[in-house]
Amino acid sequence: DYNLQEITQVPKAALSDLFILLYSIYLLEEQGIKPSIFTLNKLYPFIFQRLEEKNELDKLHVFNLPFYKMEKGHYNKSLKNKYLAKLLKTGLIEEDTERKYL
Repeated sequence: DYNLQEITQVPKAALSDLFILLYSIYLLEEQGIKPSIFTLNKLYPFIFQRLEEKNELDKLHVFNLPFYKMEKGHYNKSLKNKYLAKLLKTGLIEEDTERKYL
């Protein structure tokens, strides 16, 4: 019944993830990039890969969600179903329904 893609962290870790997610959205928008579920599911594994290539992955513990290589790329369903849904519900982010962007 256990699924590694589900949020199982303590509240402190979930708050840390929400902060990193909001900050990532902010940085993307500052660069003129529309943040989307696709963009975010590509961003974090890319960062992890770069850190791993530099042997620095163990030095940084920021984002607590694991990402899994799926058929169409890396993915974690909690990113959309839990975190982004919560941010949308609270009004901290807005959904562009025309383009499916946040």
